[in-house]
Amino acid sequence: MKYGIIGRNGRMGNEIYNLFSEKGHELVFSYDKEEENYIDNPQVLIDFSLPEAFDKVIEYTKNFIVL
Repeated sequence: MKYGIIGRNGRMGNEIYNLFSEKGHELVFSYDKEEENYIDNPQVLIDFSLPEAFDKVIEYTKNFIVL
């Protein structure tokens, strides 16, 4: 599965990354205060960001929706 993490560099973001990598899933998008990495649209977007990032989360979610 292709997945994305918002809040990738936090404790939970790292835990999710480690678990998903162990299971063979591919990180194709990550966003944090310091950086943004985009390879492809994720099938699943996981948010473990701080509340002040909410507007950015909504923006990314809208961009990744495929109708």
